[in-house]
Amino acid sequence: MAANGGSPSSTPVSPGQTFLFLGDHTSPDAPGYVDLVREILQRFHPELGLRLITAGAPGQSAAGLVSPE
Repeated sequence: MAANGGSPSSTPVSPGQTFLFLGDHTSPDAPGYVDLVREILQRFHPELGLRLITAGAPGQSAAGLVSPE
């Protein structure tokens, strides 16, 4: 990977890490863009063995994830 058009940099993730996707269009029934991310990672970086989890709900937003004090 290259940063800012410069020389290749190290991968910013470690093998076996888990990523959690929250928000609209990330529900387990219809992961949407999470499936696309998974396919790209498996094709170009299968050695990472990343785990992608979808945990959203239709209509959910980042603002809705903030708990009231």
